[in-house]
Amino acid sequence: MSETQEVKRLQWIKGDKIGNVEVIESESAEWVTFQSGGRISKSILGEFMMDIGNGDPIIDNVNNELTKVVNAKPTPPTKPVRPTATETPIMSLFKKMENTENHSLNFSVNISIPGKDVYNILAKSFGDDVIKDTLEEYIINQLTDEVLKDAIQESITDTITSFKMS
Repeated sequence: MSETQEVKRLQWIKGDKIGNVEVIESESAEWVTFQSGGRISKSILGEFMMDIGNGDPIIDNVNNELTKVVNAKPTPPTKPVRPTATETPIMSLFKKMENTENHSLNFSVNISIPGKDVYNILAKSFGDDVIKDTLEEYIINQLTDEVLKDAIQESITDTITSFKMS
């Protein structure tokens, strides 16, 4: 890192390294590498680490309790925080794995919409943009958390089942 670049510091806020402060050595499209030799995937960076800039650490490394830092500015999480699964030995193993594969979840959700003829009649009467926007809102209102979670759960089950058949 050249002397003209600002040193970027991150602190672990979750996991085995909670409280540790890391200095970024380099970044690639997928990884952030630290001067300590460690690295973290950019896809989980916001969940496990917080940018502390040049300020004091947010978490006291000795007792892992949150400390108030006057200069610390809260940064919004990059991902919504969701409840963590029950910590089991297998879950711990999954979390610590470095060699994982990326898979896409493919799922579909049934929605109720008017037919093409009704859409075209309404578009002629009220304008295509108005009908398009209203129909989008109508569809989004059908996509409840329960409907989406059920579709995602089914896709997850299908993905896991595909591993058994391989």
